[in-house]
Parts: sequence; C-alpha cells; structure tokens
Amino acid sequence: MPSQTEVNTLLASLMHTPTRIAQATAGLNEAQVRQPPAEGEWSMMDVFAHVRATDDIIAGRVVPVLVRDQPKLLAYDERRWAEVTRYTQEHFEQPLEVFGLRRAELVHALRQVSLADWERTGIHEERGPQSLLAIVQRVVEHEEEHCAQLEALRAAIADLPALVGPEATVTLREITSETLEAVLNLKVAPHQRPFVASNAVSLAQAHFYTFAWYRAIYADETPVGFMMLADQPEKSEYFLWRLMMGAEHQGKGYGRRAIELLVEYVKARPNATELLVSYHPGDGGPRDFYHKLGFQETGRIEEGEVVLRLPL
Repeated sequence: MPSQTEVNTLLASLMHTPTRIAQATAGLNEAQVRQPPAEGEWSMMDVFAHVRATDDIIAGRVVPVLVRDQPKLLAYDERRWAEVTRYTQEHFEQPLEVFGLRRAELVHALRQVSLADWERTGIHEERGPQSLLAIVQRVVEHEEEHCAQLEALRAAIADLPALVGPEATVTLREITSETLEAVLNLKVAPHQRPFVASNAVSLAQAHFYTFAWYRAIYADETPVGFMMLADQPEKSEYFLWRLMMGAEHQGKGYGRRAIELLVEYVKARPNATELLVSYHPGDGGPRDFYHKLGFQETGRIEEGEVVLRLPL
C-alpha cells in the first residue's frame, strides 16, 4: 500500500502539468506552437495533442478500476485518438484551459481515494494487471517526458526572449502608462483562472476603491505579476486583496519575495498587527503557498473564501 506522502507527490505532479505546459508556451503565437523543429518531428501543438489524448484514455480507466473488481482495460492508440478528435487543429489557448480544468477535477477525485483503494487493479489487455497506483505513476512519468520536450522546444525557438531566472531581484513598482500593457498581458495558468481575477479586472476595481494599493511585481526589469492590498489604516485592517503571478514566472520564488516586500510595507503602516488574505478552496489553489509563508487559519469563511492571517 502506498504512503500518503507518495500519493500526495503523485497528485502534485499531476496538478503541475498544466502549469508547466502553460509556462513552456507562454507568449508564443499559433505559428510558433505549430512549427516543428525539423521535418517529420513534433511541434509543441503535436506534443500537447498527444498529452491530451493520453489523458483522455488514462483518466477513463480510473472509474472502472475504483468501482468494479478487476475490470478489463482496453488498449487504445492515443495517436489515433488525437487524429479522431482533431486536437492539433484547435487553437492552443482554449484547449489548454479545458485540460487544466479537467485535470483539477481528476486530482480532486483522486484525493478522495483511500490508500487501500490505490491498490485496486484492472486487467489491461496488453500489459496485464495494473493497479490504480501504477496507472497514475505511468501518467506522471509520461507527462514528465513530454513537458521536458515542450521546454526544450521552447528553448530552440529563435528570437524568443529568455525567461528571467530565480536569481532575479524582485521589486514592487507603480504601474504607468508605459508598463500597463505588459501587466495586462500577464496570465495565470488556465487551471488557476477560477481562483484569481485578471489584472484588467483588478485594475478596474482599484479605480473605484480609494483604499486599493496596488503594484506590479518585477523580476529585474521584467513584469512577472500583480499585487493589490486593501490598505485601511482607519480600521487597522490590511488585506491582501489580489496576488497573481504570470504562468511562465511561477515556481521561481517571486511570489514569496513579493509577499515579504508587502509585509515590510504593511509593518510600517499605522496599527498594523496582521496581514489578512483569503483564497477560494480547491485543487490548484494557493492554500499551501500561503501556509508555507506562515499564514494561519482564522476559521472564518467570507463569500465562500477561506480567510488566513499572518501575525506581524
């Protein structure tokens, strides 16, 4: 029987795949994602279509394995399925969003599975007995291979600016007419969109609320995210209203450093004793990120969101 740590690691890997694909393809146009590196080789669109087709097939095996005793698992050619569905003929962004949402649903379902049920098996018509654990491990290994392939394809695209690295200096800067478009163009990974508003919505809200304090998050000279605080010293209340990091800039420590800079700002404000934040619960949400930064549960739920506090 697998340990809970082993299961959690697998589910985290599954959940990270849409983000890695979004990071690898961020800022690319349709022509770039469809351009193969050489004749007869796969483009980024081909790779993504293959990952989607495999996900369709593998995800469909989870239910029978969990609800029937040793069900027969038919073998399918995922490349043929990609052809039937014409995945390669779709625009890239919308299918990526759908893939992210479907993956969040799959991970949510798998989180409910007991450790004992991870050993339930189906009988694959070619490979024989396959446990749920083995099926998911196979998906994780397959997606790791193809995410690395996408990242290599991105690196090979000519004239594409290199992404800033984790060693970059993070700063919070006011948004100007010259930098507005770059901030508006920042997008989270598709599966994260239910959890955070777009920067366009955030800036519109800031226009109508005098207590909104907002900044672009920069890594060196590159805008990588957006932050907005409900700054209300008259109430002795400071609430992190919005935090977003562009998909291609996640996982590099920029969000953590931006929070640290925000804490420095709030500590200097009148009667500041805590920084509040709320999040919408669900797979792909920021709960673990905030907990690692020291935010604590308050037991409060406001408008369906869990409220956390960071003592200052």
